[in-house]
Amino acid sequence: MLERKFEIGKIKRMGILAVAPIYSANNFDGKIVMFDKALRSKRFEVIEPREKIVNGLKVYNALPYSVFIACGMTIEGDSQNRYSKHPCLIGPYSNTILPVNCAEQGQGLIRGSRYNASSTIVIPSVRGGYRRDGSERGIDRDQHNTWAQIDRTHTTTIMDGAAIRRRLAEMNNSEEHMTRARDIELTTQSIVNRINPKRNYIKVDEDAENDETVKQYREEIGKARDSQVGIVMALGVGDKTAFYTDIFGRRSMLRRVHPKLAKSFAILAASYTKEGELGNVELKDVKNINEDDISRFLENYRDLGQEKQEQEHAGVGKLYVADGDIKASALLYGKDLDQIVQITMKNN
Repeated sequence: MLERKFEIGKIKRMGILAVAPIYSANNFDGKIVMFDKALRSKRFEVIEPREKIVNGLKVYNALPYSVFIACGMTIEGDSQNRYSKHPCLIGPYSNTILPVNCAEQGQGLIRGSRYNASSTIVIPSVRGGYRRDGSERGIDRDQHNTWAQIDRTHTTTIMDGAAIRRRLAEMNNSEEHMTRARDIELTTQSIVNRINPKRNYIKVDEDAENDETVKQYREEIGKARDSQVGIVMALGVGDKTAFYTDIFGRRSMLRRVHPKLAKSFAILAASYTKEGELGNVELKDVKNINEDDISRFLENYRDLGQEKQEQEHAGVGKLYVADGDIKASALLYGKDLDQIVQITMKNN
């Protein structure tokens, strides 16, 4: 069982979003190279396998250190863009198949092609915690859920919130509200289908760069702080509050991925905000979310070291996956598995 002491920082609230930094002492002492830096080395390669494996990429590490790939990191090249399903440490002088999901539907595989970039991290709702049995049905369900969420996120993120509010303000009754809201959604969907027919998450991320709602949420999340090892976010969506968190074993690891991580949280919050403006989902204010609520969610990390949840993992350390009411991926390290590399956890 994991035993770590986390301190929750000041909670900042904005509409449906409540977010707070997580502080802790450094816990992970492994010598590592971050993924984006490793990709610039000739001694580290990510290659499309010769055999057709949509949910796996071949990784060769000839470096003397382990390479850390954060959960949800995009992996980009000439072939189909992917993202890492779980946090992973690729051991020194080793090769393995990295578990990935497709982040670009409809792009054909180019066998033997190389990947040389990692520009962002996908939204937290599609990261971590998937069916452990490895069945084709489970993998397909996980993949189609990813494409659907990328599609929905792009549809809502490119909308102009002020324009939607003006249109909705003109509606006089619920029937007209639903009809016109649906018209707006369908019009936007047709635009998305033209500008991003392959459901490429990299395009979603690029278009979100200039979105005002995304910018506002990113400012609320802020920059990485001293002693910070993670982020926890609560969103008031539907009939419950959705919680998401990423926790790292070392402060420097969080600092290196924080801009990408914060943007992924902001994109998800913005997409739900705009869906609410259309009347497609019910939103609720999170002004009453407090430290106790966040602590109760974070306490679920204690169950992630149970042997029954161990996931087959080709890299260094041990990976534990939960896919029940709490969905999570936890990569642990050390002789006693008492060091956290990364925990990604959500309750939706």
